[in-house]
Amino acid sequence: MSDYTISVDWSGKDALADSDAAKVISGSDFNTEFTTVRTAVNSKADLNGDSSEDFAIDNGTVAGTFTLGGTAVTSTAAELNILDGVTSTAAELNILDGVTSTAAELNILDGVTSTAAELNILDGVTSTTAELNILDGVTSTATELNYVDGVTSAIQTQINTKSPTASPTFTGTPAAPTAAGGTNTTQIATTAFVTTAASALNAAAYPVGSIFTTTVAYANSAAVVAAIGGTTWVAFGAGKVLVGLDSGDTDFDTSEETGAAKTASGTSGSTAADLAAHTHTGTIRYNSGLTDNAGSCAEDSVGGQGTFHVTNAKTTGSTGSGGGHTHTTSTSTVQPYIVVYFWKRTA
Repeated sequence: MSDYTISVDWSGKDALADSDAAKVISGSDFNTEFTTVRTAVNSKADLNGDSSEDFAIDNGTVAGTFTLGGTAVTSTAAELNILDGVTSTAAELNILDGVTSTAAELNILDGVTSTAAELNILDGVTSTTAELNILDGVTSTATELNYVDGVTSAIQTQINTKSPTASPTFTGTPAAPTAAGGTNTTQIATTAFVTTAASALNAAAYPVGSIFTTTVAYANSAAVVAAIGGTTWVAFGAGKVLVGLDSGDTDFDTSEETGAAKTASGTSGSTAADLAAHTHTGTIRYNSGLTDNAGSCAEDSVGGQGTFHVTNAKTTGSTGSGGGHTHTTSTSTVQPYIVVYFWKRTA
């Protein structure tokens, strides 16, 4: 836009002599001057505005109300200066078209360091002001808020389905990793771990060759295996007692050696000479004052036991068959007992 400058020196013509041809005002002078005026006027903006006119203001001052597109601009210079240095495109600024937020609401963004990509996360958000206001005063960091990224249902509902870490009560069939054999910690012992440990314990308690004593009538080897482990068991020692091995006794110096019987029988007796007729001769003592059939007795004093009389020697009579004889006996050798089952582990 250019300023108007007088092209013809009108006042200079007055000083010229009347005889000077330049003193005459010609139509050319008027044409030159009005052309200059027209050029200057045409370069100025219409004060009433015109949508077809584009113009630039350099160091301009607006007096009264400044109107843009029919809307009065009420922003102060300080508020408009906030846009100083903004690199947003017209398309990006047009995003604000239709925004009804107040200056106070927009000022909430003052100091926001979010990138355009981060703010674009809000694109399509249908939350109400009340719902967004729930975030008012939130001090969570972006990292903390990102913890809920991907959550598809109520977090509390999900938490309520979990067991507490202190004294939990499980339902259903909970599973846990099985510890290695021999583990001795506070780790949970699964049924698999216990089964393995029990089998190892039984194997140690009843190695191959061991004797298992029980009052339970197991039907077969498989029943014994199910009860105490192992692989193969056989019934052992039916009708016999167990005796510790004695290497110094030939009857007991070999493992699983058997012998003896429940009864012992034999014959005893004497010869004919042993049972021939014979007599016994002896001295008989009587109390004082007594007599025997043989007559009077000589007095014999025995200290502390009273007065006795000693008879003459007496001979007893005896009869016998004069022949030998025998006695046949059968004696039980069974000790007091209680019956149990023996099983021997063979594998």
